[in-house]
Amino acid sequence: MKFISILLHLRYFGFVLSTVLLFTACTDDIEHKIEGQWQLKTIEKNGMISPVDTVFYNFMNGRVFSITVLQPQELINPGNTRDHAYTFYGYIDELAGDNMLITIHNPDDGFKEATGWNEGQRIFDIVNITNKNLMLRTNEQLYSFKKH
Repeated sequence: MKFISILLHLRYFGFVLSTVLLFTACTDDIEHKIEGQWQLKTIEKNGMISPVDTVFYNFMNGRVFSITVLQPQELINPGNTRDHAYTFYGYIDELAGDNMLITIHNPDDGFKEATGWNEGQRIFDIVNITNKNLMLRTNEQLYSFKKH
């Protein structure tokens, strides 16, 4: 009788443990969904939508961040087909709820010109995030991304 009682307790414990592991493995928190490289597709401001295809946001390990801006040389120097990439590194200060504060390390005038950011910090509200699409809002601008 005691043996059956122990088996029932072990079975119950196994069920509880399996359930906890299943729910832990299936959580899709923002930190994991945002991980990876995202290509900026559009910026919407005051009802105007501007297409973008040369800017990439990269979220790594939940805290490291980079922006890469590709600059087609053909537009600057006709005949030159080699593009140039500018990458700026920073970190995510806070990722709480649907908000995150991104800080760029040592932003210079080139950073401000390439990204359109006025300073090296920006707070984003996460409007929508799926495995393939991301929408961020900041300063009355809506950024739409596609997973790259």
